[in-house]
Amino acid sequence: MTRQIKVMVLITLLGLSSGCSTLFYISEDEPPNKIYVGTREILRNPHRVLLDLPFSFVLDTVLLPYTIPVTIYNSTKKQPPKE
Repeated sequence: MTRQIKVMVLITLLGLSSGCSTLFYISEDEPPNKIYVGTREILRNPHRVLLDLPFSFVLDTVLLPYTIPVTIYNSTKKQPPKE
């Protein structure tokens, strides 16, 4: 393999090893605001791998028809009383 291919494979593997932030956070209960949740979490937490940023941004955009209604529902649902 040439050096360029090895570098590209390494970068790809590093990006994939971080996992997709969008898929991780969209399945969690928190945060209730699901709109661009993967992208926001990458930008909020500098320890996240920035290689995931473009992939999370694209997936967050594709999932907008799902995340907007979920966020609206979460904002209107009655919160349990705090003890």
